[in-house]
Amino acid sequence: MSNQLIAACRPSATTVEKYQKAGIWRTDTILDDLARWLDRTPDSVAVLALEDRHDVVRLTYREFAKYVTRFAGALHELDVRSGQVVAMQLPNRWQVGPLMLACAKIGAIFAPIMTSIRPRELERVLRRVNAAVCVTVDSWEGFDHSAALAGLTPTLPGLRHRVVLGDRVSADEIDFRAHFEQTAWEQTHADVLGEMSADPDQVAFILFTSGTTGEPKAALHTLNTAHATYMTDSVKIT
Repeated sequence: MSNQLIAACRPSATTVEKYQKAGIWRTDTILDDLARWLDRTPDSVAVLALEDRHDVVRLTYREFAKYVTRFAGALHELDVRSGQVVAMQLPNRWQVGPLMLACAKIGAIFAPIMTSIRPRELERVLRRVNAAVCVTVDSWEGFDHSAALAGLTPTLPGLRHRVVLGDRVSADEIDFRAHFEQTAWEQTHADVLGEMSADPDQVAFILFTSGTTGEPKAALHTLNTAHATYMTDSVKIT
């Protein structure tokens, strides 16, 4: 599937108006929500997560927002642009949230992949979405994910960068901590990032089914369709 084809898959103006009128979709996004919480309570805890199963990571809204912008700058530095796909195969780590919102900020499409997926299925998924970047973990649950991804590189000409989160990063891989976490891209790319805003009706996520009854199938979601998933109030569509 080409990036142009994915980017062209957006709801019609009539559909957008219908769901906005019903109160299911909106004109702002989760990035606007983050900006509001940052303004109201910047030093409250936004994320509480385990790091390597024993260290607790606490991020305030101020810190979380900083990482969203920093990660967006890191992706922009890797020449990731609107409509391109950033795949991710990570366990449940705190970096996932900021990375997802960073993709939304620059208009990139976020494609999370389960850590249980192995090379044959991973190659199919990455090829299908034509991922420009894949972020993975060095190893998890006894499996060497970075080595598996490296072995697929010759079959994935569209994959420009392999990014690895962990302690083992080879010379032809990008160290997630060094490039994404420790480099202040929010300062060096402030002008470019300041001009970016998320489109609530652009394809923002590619989510794959489990594949238990066949090959995993890709479902396209916008920020609005994802937001509607979490709505709890009943609404009436006319």
